Parts: sequence; C-alpha cells; structure tokens
Amino acid sequence: MKTSWLPIILILALTAVLAEGDDGYLYGKPTGELLSESLPAVPRVRKHRLKPRVYPASLSQNCGSDDPEAHAAAVAAYHAARPPPRRSYNHQELVVDSSFFEPSQEAIDELRRVLLDQE
Repeated sequence: MKTSWLPIILILALTAVLAEGDDGYLYGKPTGELLSESLPAVPRVRKHRLKPRVYPASLSQNCGSDDPEAHAAAVAAYHAARPPPRRSYNHQELVVDSSFFEPSQEAIDELRRVLLDQE
C-alpha cells in the first residue's frame, strides 16, 4: 500500500499547532511589570509642516452662473487647465472632385467603344 506524504505532513503540522508550540519566549511569557517593560510605548513623531496645505480652487467655479461672460470665462479657464488628450489624432479632410465618381460623357463613350471593340 502506497501512502502519500501530504496527509502525514498535515497531521504533524496540526499536532504542532494544537500542542501550543513555542511562542518565542525562552523562559515563559512575561507578566505584569515585565510585560510593560518589554513593550515600551513610543510616541509617534509628527512631521512639522512648514507650509500650510493649499488646495486648488475647483475648476468649475462660475460654470453655472447666470452671467454669460463669467460662465464663458469659467468654461474657458476649465478647458485651459485640463491636460491634453493622451492620443492626438491627425485626421485630414480630403476634398475629392466629384468628376472622379461621375464620369464625363467622353469617358462613357470611350468605355463603350472599348467594350464594342472587345466583342
């Protein structure tokens, strides 16, 4: 009968955990004054800030105002402060001559002549 090592290892680990294994102290757990001495309370050192924090004003200030000039200025300032888009597309508009799609009468006659010559 072939036995796997996995159940044996699991049983050994479980017995070691349940048998209250070594807790890290050589001579037993400290109690009372020893416990308070071994864990001194160290106050955290706070960083002194020389400058007060300045939070930027909201970019959308005056965007909902009734004054059209203030609204336009606020929208312009909002869009000016925004970062540029990650991708810039350089699309170009092409102006195509309509005669490319609509052949002239001479081109139609030439095509007819070529087709009649082939037959």
